[in-house]
Amino acid sequence: MFATFLAIAPTFMLQKKFTFQSDGAAGPEAVGYVLLQLICSVLIAVTAQAGARLGLSMVSSFFIAGLVGVVFSYLLQATIIFRTPSSQMPRTNAQYNVAKPNSLPIRLATKMRRVMYAAFIR
Repeated sequence: MFATFLAIAPTFMLQKKFTFQSDGAAGPEAVGYVLLQLICSVLIAVTAQAGARLGLSMVSSFFIAGLVGVVFSYLLQATIIFRTPSSQMPRTNAQYNVAKPNSLPIRLATKMRRVMYAAFIR
């Protein structure tokens, strides 16, 4: 159980930086993330027990409980914990591009445009 709590801090930083690319204050987001992990652990345990009571195998019960936990966690992170306030949302430019500058989609699109342009010039 202690190892589970050790994983919260690095997982929080990975989610904040890479999954949700959040620029929000780390303090309130971290508190929300820790609370979410506690809620998810209870949700997973309750779901696994419900599956066992319904006669599912331990593997099926645990798999379904884990899936429920992952979906619940992602939805709460996307809508509550790492949500960017509308005042900080990037404005849509003329091309309707809302990707962050220098993000992976922007870098890939730039590379592909250069490749297509080089092919056009040839």
